[in-house]
Parts: sequence; C-alpha cells; structure tokens
Amino acid sequence: MDQSLPHLKKSILNDENAEYLKKHVLREQVKEYIMNAILEGKFAPGDRLVETHIAKQLGVSQAPVREAFRDLERVGIAITVPYYGTFIREYNYKDLIDVYVIRAELEALAIREAISRITIEDIKRLEELLIEMHRANFLQDLKLQVRADIDFHNVIVEASGNNILINLWESIGVYLWTYLSVSVWKYKAKELVGRHEPILEAIKKRDLQEAESLIRNHFLELKKRLEDEHMADGTL
Repeated sequence: MDQSLPHLKKSILNDENAEYLKKHVLREQVKEYIMNAILEGKFAPGDRLVETHIAKQLGVSQAPVREAFRDLERVGIAITVPYYGTFIREYNYKDLIDVYVIRAELEALAIREAISRITIEDIKRLEELLIEMHRANFLQDLKLQVRADIDFHNVIVEASGNNILINLWESIGVYLWTYLSVSVWKYKAKELVGRHEPILEAIKKRDLQEAESLIRNHFLELKKRLEDEHMADGTL
C-alpha cells in the first residue's frame, strides 16, 4: 500500500483550504472596494455594477466579484435585476424613515439580549469607536465616520448572540442607510458622538431600561427629524 497517500490527501485538503481562503479574501476585498466607492461618491444609488469592469480594475477574476455582488445583495446594498444586471440599491426618504423604525426595534431588542452578555472587551471596543467618531469629526472624514457608527451598533448587535436578529439587522442594508444619513442629510460626527456616549454609559452600568430607551429614541428622533425636514419641502 502506498504510504504517501495520506500525506497526498492532506496536501490536497490544504490546497483546497488555501484556495477557499484566497477566494474569501478576494471577495471581501471586492466588497470593501465597492462600499468605499459608494462612500467616495464613485457609485451612486441606481448605478449599475459591471462585473467585468470591476474585475479588470481590481485585477481579479470575475468569480470573487460575482460573490461580492451576492454579499452586497444580502445586506441590502445592491439589487440584481434579471437580464439587466446588478445595481446599487436606489432609495427615497420614506425608505430611510422605514429603516429607522425597524432599527429602533431591532436594536432595542439587541440591547435587551446583550446587556447581560456584553464583555469588557466589547465595552473597550465601543470606547475605541467613540474615539474614532471624535477623530472623524476632527478630520471631517466621512468614511471613518460611517464605519465607526456602523461598527458601534454592530458590536451591540453581535453581543446579543441572537443569530436571527443579527441576520435581520444586516439584511436591511445598514451600511448604505448610515452612509445616506451622514452624507445626504449631513449628520455630523460631533452629533453622532453626542448620541452614542449616553448609550455606552448605560451599557456600562448594565442599565437595561435606560440603554433600551436611548437606542430606540436615537433612531426615532432621527426619523422625526427627517419627517419634519422633508414634509416642509414636500419630498415625503
């Protein structure tokens, strides 16, 4: 019997794992490129994402680009229309208001689930993200501002340990809607820090009632602000 066979099998498995990891990394890099392009205004809602062009621009095959498109669809950033292609999801003010209502309840639930589970490491990460928000305000860095905001809420949602809730939260396109909030409606990093600091303090105290109320009101106040602004000029 060929004693080298187990080693050969192990080598094949390692090669397969390496190939899988390579594809996964490429897919994540393509997804990151597209999301950054949205933040930088290179892609706007309604723009078509051309698989061949992006693959050529990034120097990758079309496979990771196609997989990245699927990921972007899953989190609500892109939409594929049969026979026409994949597009950055379009929006209107009513969509954003509806998302605020959903996020208010989803993240209030996340707080309820997370308040007794959240770790010291999670709290340290939330503190770091508040510092990032301050830095974004100082640098007037939109990309940093959006990332810090999303990551702050993501830490809380992930700490809930509720996979269904996490998937629902991701599926409503949090990245795109946060970008729209801070770019189109000009919510400044300084304002975002002011809204997030009390939430963190309530979490540190394990004060469920206060934390839940703050995070729900965070979104409902933004919703009311949009309604007031756009009812005034007839855009809703």
